[in-house]
Amino acid sequence: MCNSILYYNALKNAIYHLLFFNLLLLSTLVPANTIIPRESQLQAVFLMRFSSFISWPKIAFMESNSPFKLCVFGEHSFGDNLNIAIREEYYDEHPIQTLYTANIDDLSQCHTLFIGHVPSYQLKQLLQQVENKPILTVSANKQFIKMGGMIEFYTQQNRVRFMIHPQRIKDLQLAVNANLLRVGDVVQ
Repeated sequence: MCNSILYYNALKNAIYHLLFFNLLLLSTLVPANTIIPRESQLQAVFLMRFSSFISWPKIAFMESNSPFKLCVFGEHSFGDNLNIAIREEYYDEHPIQTLYTANIDDLSQCHTLFIGHVPSYQLKQLLQQVENKPILTVSANKQFIKMGGMIEFYTQQNRVRFMIHPQRIKDLQLAVNANLLRVGDVVQ
């Protein structure tokens, strides 16, 4: 029974990885007259899929069945896209839940934190609030990586791309899968 569960989880993970890479490939090969997902839809899928390529230490969870919190702070354009992307999704045995918040004190319970559009002074405060905690920080704010963030979305030739700073991620005892580094633009 245990082996069949492990096999099922491995197969499910492999399929998700394949879909993730196909999404990346499609975003580069789609003809101009084809209807393509909006930028916010792609970012929502990326946000959810990052948890497949990054490992959090066990101490990041209060209990073995605690939820994996994907938090959103600040102005964003996800609408229902993020909730749809995470519906019935898990990080290991942890159900993925979204937390939309404007309260800086809520951030300590996050595993992934997407910082929407906020003034630069507030962006610095947010990054200081979560520094030295195992929280993956992601944003589409320009200069996010330079300000201390880990993953920064940007658009290039109508494609959603991302920069990633793997050393910052590793410094917080998060493990980055090499496949994620292959598709992102690595920054040091």
